[in-house]
Amino acid sequence: SWSYYRALSLLRAAASSPWAAAEALRFQAGGAPEAPSETSPQEEEQAALDDLHDRADPPGDAPPVPSEPAPANLTGRLFELAAQALALAEGDLDTKFAALLAELKLLLRDGFQPIVFCRYLKTASYLEERLRASLPDTAVAAVTGAEPPEDRVRKAEAMARHDRRVL
Repeated sequence: SWSYYRALSLLRAAASSPWAAAEALRFQAGGAPEAPSETSPQEEEQAALDDLHDRADPPGDAPPVPSEPAPANLTGRLFELAAQALALAEGDLDTKFAALLAELKLLLRDGFQPIVFCRYLKTASYLEERLRASLPDTAVAAVTGAEPPEDRVRKAEAMARHDRRVL
């Protein structure tokens, strides 16, 4: 059915970051993701489900995410929710980011060089932008699977030259 797997996908994206939530909501409403070169949360969800089906002994029968569009009565609401999610990214409204920032500042103060892992590409981009603005004396870079391997290696090597860094 449309609702269960799409709701699960939306919840995962919303728990990740405002940018991932907004992209997932727009995608579910029938709008194209903001950056077509990136994998949408739904495509990532489908890939994970495909992986389960490809295993010799999958841990359950997980049907794929349905491909039918959102019901017409939900489309407008999904776009409204996407706008609300983006509003969370502004200022100090994103309490999850605020908690991450506080923890990173403590780790950096104690001489650590933290690595933050993200499920969604949009979350990695969101955190990179917000952390660069919030930690001006720290090198910040997002390295994702969307980049060619040689670019990922180059970014990681460039980051290694900084004493204060968040990857």
